[in-house]
Amino acid sequence: MNVTVAEARYARFFLTRAGARITPAMIRAVTAWFRQESGYLSRVIGCNAFNIRPGAATYLSTGIGPNGFLVFPDLETGFLAAAVVLIELAPSYGYGTVLAAARRPDALAFLAALARSSWSASHYGWVPGANARGLTNHLVSVYVKLNLTFKVA
Repeated sequence: MNVTVAEARYARFFLTRAGARITPAMIRAVTAWFRQESGYLSRVIGCNAFNIRPGAATYLSTGIGPNGFLVFPDLETGFLAAAVVLIELAPSYGYGTVLAAARRPDALAFLAALARSSWSASHYGWVPGANARGLTNHLVSVYVKLNLTFKVA
C-alpha cells in the first residue's frame, strides 16, 4: 500500500504542529494511525481523521456529529486537533510518551506509545504484558505495509 501525496501532506502538517521532525518513517506512522482510525482520507467523517471526541480540541470544531465525534471545518483542522489533544493533554493519558517518540523521531516507539495510551479503548489490539515494547498492535501492522513512492523533504 502506498502513502498518497495528500496523506503525506496532512501527516507533515500534523508532525509540524506536534513539534516533531518530518521523516519518511514518521509520515508512514501518522498515516498508519489515521488509516487505522478512519481508513483512507475519502472515508473520513466530519474531517475528523482521528475520531476525536469533545474535550481538549472542541474549540476547533464546528460541532458534534451524530456519532459523538467532533466535526471540523476541514481535514487540516482535524489533523491540527490531533496535535492539540496530544500537546494539551501530554501530562496524562500517556500522550507525553507519544509526543516524545514523535519528536525523537522514532516511528515504532510512536506507534507503540499510541497503543499503550488512552487514545483508543481497544489499544489497537495491543495486550499489556504480551509485548513489553507494545509493538504488537494494529498500527504497526498497517505501518509495515505502507510505502512512500516519492521523496519527502
